[in-house]
Amino acid sequence: MPDRTQVLGPMVLGASASIVAVGVIALLRYVLGEPLQPYEWILTLVVLALLALLLLWLGYSKVARSFIMPRLRAEVRETMEVELREILRAELYRELAGQTGIIKVFPHFRACEKEIVNELKASSEVRIFLQIGRTVLAGNANFYEQLAEAVRPETRVRILHADPHSPYLSERTAHERGSRYNVWLADLDHAVKKVETLAGSGKARIEGRQHKEGYVWRLFIFDDFAYAQPYLYSRDNSERAPVLKISRWKQVDGGKEENENSLYKAFCSYFDFKWEEYLPEVRQLENIIPAEDGCVVAAVIRYHQFYIFAVPKRYISRSGREVPFHGVGGKRKPGEGWTEALEREISEEIGISVSVGAASRTRYLTTGAELEAISLSDAPRPYCIYKRTRDADPNFAHSEVLWIVGFEAEAKINSLDQLKPGSEVGALVILTGEMLRRTLHDPVTYESLSKAADGSRVILGGEVSLEPSRRAVPAGLATIVAAGELPRLARRL
Repeated sequence: MPDRTQVLGPMVLGASASIVAVGVIALLRYVLGEPLQPYEWILTLVVLALLALLLLWLGYSKVARSFIMPRLRAEVRETMEVELREILRAELYRELAGQTGIIKVFPHFRACEKEIVNELKASSEVRIFLQIGRTVLAGNANFYEQLAEAVRPETRVRILHADPHSPYLSERTAHERGSRYNVWLADLDHAVKKVETLAGSGKARIEGRQHKEGYVWRLFIFDDFAYAQPYLYSRDNSERAPVLKISRWKQVDGGKEENENSLYKAFCSYFDFKWEEYLPEVRQLENIIPAEDGCVVAAVIRYHQFYIFAVPKRYISRSGREVPFHGVGGKRKPGEGWTEALEREISEEIGISVSVGAASRTRYLTTGAELEAISLSDAPRPYCIYKRTRDADPNFAHSEVLWIVGFEAEAKINSLDQLKPGSEVGALVILTGEMLRRTLHDPVTYESLSKAADGSRVILGGEVSLEPSRRAVPAGLATIVAAGELPRLARRL
C-alpha cells in the first residue's frame, strides 16, 4: 500500500499548478480586455504576488552575492583572526612568562614609573642599577627626592650608579651623545651626596656605590618584580626604549611558586656580583658587614708545617661518600670582638690557645667569585672575607649565616698530641700544605690520611666512628687555603 505522502504530494502539486495556470489565463484575459469573475481576480493577484516575490528573490540573491555576503564573510574572517591572534598572544605570553618571567612589556619608562614608585613603597629590599640617574622617576622630578619620600624606614635600598671615572663617561662620550660633560659630573656628585644624606637621615637603610659598567641595562629590582630597560638609544632612551616587567613567581594550581627560569634571578645575581665587585675602599670590617647579618669567624691555624682543621659531628652523621672539613671557628656573638670570638671558639672546639696574626693581604670572596684584595685598618688584618651571595653555597652550613671572616693563627702547643676535639667536633684533620692541596682534586680518604708518610693525620673525638673509606674534602676556609697552596708550591718548584 503506498505511503500517504506519496499520494498527497502529487495531488497538492497538481492542485497548485492548476491554480497558477488558471491565474495566468485570467491575467491574459484581463490584458486582452475581457471581464473577469471575482475568483479570477483573486487568482490573478496570487500570480502577480508570486511573480513579485520571484523578482525580489532574484534581485536579493544578486545583491547578496555581490555585496552582502562578501562583507559578512570579511567580518566573520576578521573576527576569527582577532580571536585567533588573542589566543596566540595569550599563549605566547604564558610561554614567555614561564621561560623568562617576562609578564609585560611597557613602551617606555614613563608608562611604568607609577608602578615602580608603588613597588618602592611596598618592598622590603630594593636594588637599583643606573648610569646617571638624577631624573628617572616622575618626569623631571629628582629621583633621590622621590626615593626619600617613597621608601619605608625598614626598607634596604642599594643603588649602583656610574663612577665619574668610568670609561663610558668621558668628555668625548658626552660630546658624541649630545650631552654636557660638566652636567654629568654635577649629577653624579649630587647622587653621591644625596645617598650619604639619606643614609644618615634614618629614613631608610640606603647605601650607594659607584660602578664602571657600560650602557647595557637600567634595573629596578624589588621583592617580587624587576623592571629592566635596555639602553637602545644614545639620546632620550628613557622615553624611547621598552621596559620589561619580570616576575619572580609563576602561577601553579591557583597559587604561586618561585620561577627557576625567571630572568629576575639573573638580574639579582648580576646586581649582587657588581655590588660586591665595586666595594669602596673601607677602613674597618664594621663598614663592610652589617651588625644584623649573621657572621662566622674562623682560623687558618698553623703548627709548623701543618694546618689544623675541624670536622663537625653533624658532618660525620650525614650519609654520603664525602665528609667535609673546614677552619676552626664559629658564630660571633653580639658585642664580641673579632679576635675575642675567634679565641673563644678555638678554645671550645679544640681546647688550645692561639696567637692571631696579621695577614699580608685580605682576600675578598663571594659565592662564585674572588674579587680584588681589599685594604683594612683592622688589627690584626683578616686573611679573608667571604660573603654568601646565593641561597645555595656549600661553604655555609647555616642558612642564616652570610659572612665568614678568616684569620691566620699560630697554635700555642708543644705537640699535636695536645689537640683534643671538643663536644661538637667529631674529628680534627692535620694536613701539610701539599696534602691539603691534593684534597681539592684527588680522592683522598680519611684512611689514607691516617697512613700518610708526611705526618698528616686524623684525630677522632671520643665515641666517634668515621668510616675510613669516606673522602676528605675541604669546605669554607679550608677551600680558600687549599687553592692558595698551588701558587706557593709552584714558587717552590
